[in-house]
Amino acid sequence: MNIRELKIRSALFSQLNLLKIQVAFLFLFFININCKAEIYNLGQKPIDSTKIHRIDKFDNILKGSPYFLNSWFSDSEMYLNYSKIVADLAFNVYTNKLLFSKGDFQESVLIKPDSFNLAGYVFVKLDSKIKPKNNNYFQKIFSTERLQLLKQYTCDYFEKNGSRKLGYENDKDSYVGYYTKKAKYYILIDYKVFEIDNKFSKKTGANKMNIGNFISQNRINLSNENDVLSLVNYYISII
Repeated sequence: MNIRELKIRSALFSQLNLLKIQVAFLFLFFININCKAEIYNLGQKPIDSTKIHRIDKFDNILKGSPYFLNSWFSDSEMYLNYSKIVADLAFNVYTNKLLFSKGDFQESVLIKPDSFNLAGYVFVKLDSKIKPKNNNYFQKIFSTERLQLLKQYTCDYFEKNGSRKLGYENDKDSYVGYYTKKAKYYILIDYKVFEIDNKFSKKTGANKMNIGNFISQNRINLSNENDVLSLVNYYISII
């Protein structure tokens, strides 16, 4: 093999390696773009109830979900500045904001409407005149002329052992943190809202003894919605 042939083969080999590098780069770029589209453009895709991903420098896995019922609600109603809007919605309990999307695989925007309806679950903001002031959304369970029973969802985020995963771990259950959700019940009466908790009977004034006896005699569990409904119905009957 002469010197000219060696030069030609060397040039061809260099071009082949360059082509391989370019193809690999395009492949990685394509994967990265698709990954971001999956995460940021939530569209109507159901939110995974066990794993929520977010992108920063690494692909971190978060257990649990900050979303109400871990799902999107299609063709849902909301009121923004007293105007009715129908869209695909998901309620982020952690941020107390609503995700708004116009359709499949469209950009999702965080908003704070006046009220919204997710498949029959009606959420409202409290009137500014109501004390104490509360900017969170409340689900309306039922209402009478004088009283409303409300439910407030809260969500907390906890880091796993205070450490951050870098993406190199072999642990299949690798995650950086997790969400937990819980609910509390409130009564709105005479422009005042107060929690139905272990001190509820003391908040009912002259009905303190009757309410206390009803709770103890019926073994009312204040975290059980049916028990709370029973208690509130009794309270309505005596006020």
